[in-house]
Amino acid sequence: MAGFDHQPERAWDEYDWERFLRQQDHKTEKYMELLEKYLDDPNRDQIIAREMGWTQLLEGRDWTQEVDALLEEDEEDGKPPPPDSFEDHSLYRAAFALTVWIDHIFDQDSALQNEPSAVKLATHAALASAKLAAALSGEDVDEIGMTIAYLKRALKAITL
Repeated sequence: MAGFDHQPERAWDEYDWERFLRQQDHKTEKYMELLEKYLDDPNRDQIIAREMGWTQLLEGRDWTQEVDALLEEDEEDGKPPPPDSFEDHSLYRAAFALTVWIDHIFDQDSALQNEPSAVKLATHAALASAKLAAALSGEDVDEIGMTIAYLKRALKAITL
């Protein structure tokens, strides 16, 4: 993150991580706006890459072999997730169960999709699950700031 180059050894706290995550949120919003705007354009990928500043994608380099090799490495590993993964955490499991339950209710009553408060509940429950997963998957003690930032975001998602 810009502004921290002078202290490369310093671990980020939750405020550093929150600034970084906000920057990423902004980039994601910009990407989604561009994707929606140029969805049917045959040069969509090049236009979006230029607008996002992804010059390495404009060089015409074929990334498929590199990506395929990385995916094959992941498949060959075939390691099951560590026993202490976020999926085993009771808080995540409860949040995920809530999300599944809400989705099931939406499947049973399609009229709920037209109810702003119901949609807001479903959205925020799903966001809370995702943010909890991100927070609970951090294994490195140096990234405790990231965990705290994600937990704060999860809390915010369920209290709005």
